[in-house]
Formats: sequence, C-alpha cells, structure tokens
Amino acid sequence: MLKKDGLLFFLFLSLVLLHLGQGSSEISIWDLFLKDSAVYQQILSFRIHRIMSCLLVGGSLAVSGLYFQSFLKNPLAEPFTMGFSGASALGIALGIYMGVQSPFLIAGLGFVFCLLAVGFILNLQKRVFHNFSADLILIGICLGFFCNALVIVLQSVFRPEELQVSYQWLIGSLEHFRTSYWFLCVLPIFSLLYTQLRFGKQLDKLHLGKSMASAMGTPLAKIQNAILISGALVCGVSVYLCGIIAFLGFIAPHLTKSFYQTSLHSKLFIRCFLIGACLLVFSDLLAMRLSFETSLPTGGIISLLGVPFFFKILIGDRSYAKN
Repeated sequence: MLKKDGLLFFLFLSLVLLHLGQGSSEISIWDLFLKDSAVYQQILSFRIHRIMSCLLVGGSLAVSGLYFQSFLKNPLAEPFTMGFSGASALGIALGIYMGVQSPFLIAGLGFVFCLLAVGFILNLQKRVFHNFSADLILIGICLGFFCNALVIVLQSVFRPEELQVSYQWLIGSLEHFRTSYWFLCVLPIFSLLYTQLRFGKQLDKLHLGKSMASAMGTPLAKIQNAILISGALVCGVSVYLCGIIAFLGFIAPHLTKSFYQTSLHSKLFIRCFLIGACLLVFSDLLAMRLSFETSLPTGGIISLLGVPFFFKILIGDRSYAKN
C-alpha cells in the first residue's frame, strides 16, 4: 500500500506542477517563481487560487460521494445524482437575480437550497417510496433536472452580465474570480472530517447491512444527517466556486476502492480525497490544453470522462463496487 501511496502522491504533485505552468498567458512555472514583478506575481496568485479550488472542491466531492455510496449502498450515489448540485445552482441563480454581492451569502444560498432538497427527498421517500437507496437516486436525478430547468427559465429574465455569470455556474467553469474564495471550502472539509472521525467505524459496519449494523448499535439516523448535511455544504461551496461538476463524486470512490482493494473508511478518506483532487486538476488541465483561445468548461470535461464509467457500473459490470 505504501508503494501505491507513493505513486498517488507523485501523480498528485506532477499534476499540480503541470497545472501551475498552464494558463492563457504563455508564461512557464519557472518564470513565475524566478522573475520578481507585479505582473508575474499576479499571474502566479491567480493560478494558485485556481488550483486550490480544484484541489479542495475535487477532494470534497470525492469524499462526499464515498459517504453517499457507503450509506445508501448504491454505487451510483453522489452529490450530482442526488440532485444536490442542481438545487445549489438554483439557489445561486436566485442570489444573482436578487443582486446579492457577498460571496458568503451566495454560497449560503446554495447550501440552504441543498438542505431544502435534502428535506424534500427524505420526506418524499418516507411518505411514498419503500426502497431507500434506489428510490433516493431516482428522486435526486429528477430533482436535479427540475432545478436545472428552473435555472434556465430564470436565465430568460437575467440581464446580459447576469446571464454570463450564471452560465459559468451551469457549465462548471473556473474562468471566474470565484476561485479567489477557495478558502470557503474549509467548512465543508471540516464537516467531512468530523463525519469521518465520529462515524468512520460505524460506516464500515454498514457493509454488513443496515439491519445488522443497527443491531450492533450503529446510529443510522445520526450518520444519515451528518452525511447529508456535509454533502449539502460541499455542494453549496463547490457549485459557487466551480459550477456544477457532475460525476466526480461518483468516479473517485470507485477508483479508490479498486486501486487500494479496501473498503475501510479509515484507509479511504485521505486517498479518496487525493484521487478526487487529481481528477479535477487533470480535467481542468485538459480544459486549458484542448482550447487555444479560451478554456473549455471543466465540468464538461469531467462529465465526458464520467459518463462511460457511469454506464459501465449501471449496465452491470460491478467489479469496481465489489468492496
């Protein structure tokens, strides 16, 4: 496992250095660190902000997806398929329409709408449906499409500058000043870390089944609340910083389990975080390299990578989800 950790850290460091050397201006990473001028320092600052957004958002979405899949016992679960990303985008779009300027308030609106989505899904599942994990995914996908449709309708009354900003959120782009607020990810990461430290061992027991885990004293209600609230925090902040990033929270946990051949959350947490960070950095790197004039949407790149993987699991090849 130490060799695999070394390989993962080498990949992580290589992607970070490659990303720092990329941008709209033809300036290498060596020039940024060796040349002392205001212009070079400004470019370096922007690139560091952008890569910090990639690292923290990618890692947070990955761990959140890991928790969803473990608790719901569904390999397709992640923040996007649960409808949280769409709900967060709707809250942020409403914030733009109302003229909210504070990044904290806009991110807060995304979080609040995620919580509303959580309440709606759980209430509908409790009153109407019976199969907890399968039906939650279906409800979440429908809710996500509904929220995205509302955002599109809302865009029809936006002013041109508001339309451009909201468009960046929908397509999942890092070409915006929001990357300067990467430190907003601290709260979601702390919530994920708290969930891991408080319920990590109980999450491992869920592999025996919820009935068996409950008989062993596992607090299922507390775990569910911790996972859903931390997932709402992750979506509220990540959608504000980077827009809708679909399928990353789905891919990273499967890759981590397959690579390390373990299902223990104590061993998966940091490693899943790093793999999620690497995926988003790699996707953003591709987005910059595949276009000469302007960056392609990072969310679109990660979706192109994720959809074939999603179909692989959906159609029936469960080799990645055996653990």
